[in-house]
Amino acid sequence: MQHQVAAQKDRVWSLVEQGAIIYVCGDGGKMEPDVKASLVAIHREKNGGDAVAGARWIEEMGAKNRYVLDVWAGG
Repeated sequence: MQHQVAAQKDRVWSLVEQGAIIYVCGDGGKMEPDVKASLVAIHREKNGGDAVAGARWIEEMGAKNRYVLDVWAGG
């Protein structure tokens, strides 16, 4: 999934700017951190921020129920 997020970064960012809610469902140990890293990289590219700003953005998305997780520990 994270590869598709990166490959479609312009579309993903456009949707986020329009208020999209991001749902991540899957392996919380491997897949979710990679998806989050892809989203933070897009945020940094589009806004020129640093890693701290990207992490804060994801936290804010979560607080607004726009970054929603349904993950489990991989085995």
